[in-house]
Amino acid sequence: MLPPAGLLSLLASSANGYKTGLMGYGQSWYDTPRAYACRAVVGSAPLDCPSMDDHSTGTSEHSHGGSPIATCIAQNGDFLRTLVYCFSTYCADISASKLEAYWAQQATGDKSVSTEWTLPVLLEGPYRCNSHDVLKCDRVLLIGGGIGITGLLSWTRAHTNVKLAWSLKESSRSLLQDLEPALSEVADKAVLVGERPDVKALLNQKVEAD
Repeated sequence: MLPPAGLLSLLASSANGYKTGLMGYGQSWYDTPRAYACRAVVGSAPLDCPSMDDHSTGTSEHSHGGSPIATCIAQNGDFLRTLVYCFSTYCADISASKLEAYWAQQATGDKSVSTEWTLPVLLEGPYRCNSHDVLKCDRVLLIGGGIGITGLLSWTRAHTNVKLAWSLKESSRSLLQDLEPALSEVADKAVLVGERPDVKALLNQKVEAD
């Protein structure tokens, strides 16, 4: 595996890739240079596209200019997982919004072809999870049920863009009343009594609201 310096050197050693020119000499195309470097490294490997003609297969770099290989990349789980792994390893300090924008426009090598993975999500949990990686995200959605709310309330104050979704049984309304003072401090919340949360809908609502 290449160290960060090895990844970045790809940009300095060659103008190969999505843009021409050299970053650092008055060029501003590479707003997220490590993301471009990750894409260059992963894209240099041969890509298996069985649905395409033999003359169209090869490395993913052939995708420039609208080649149909971008469609293969969009559906290739191995390619996408490897790219995500590189992002998580070398781009941890880059804002999620920038990586999301890069992913939407450059992951396949063709802006007109989107990947099947359209909503990057970092999943953390369950209760008592000590990881704080989720706080690096631009948006945080906290989902809990019943007494699990006790482990989430402290997280509502740990980030500036938080939504809390809490579901509880009808028979647990007394718990809701007890926690009303604490819940009143959470601006963005959804309290569901007697129903389960629709996680996908909650994620989409959070993204659209921002």
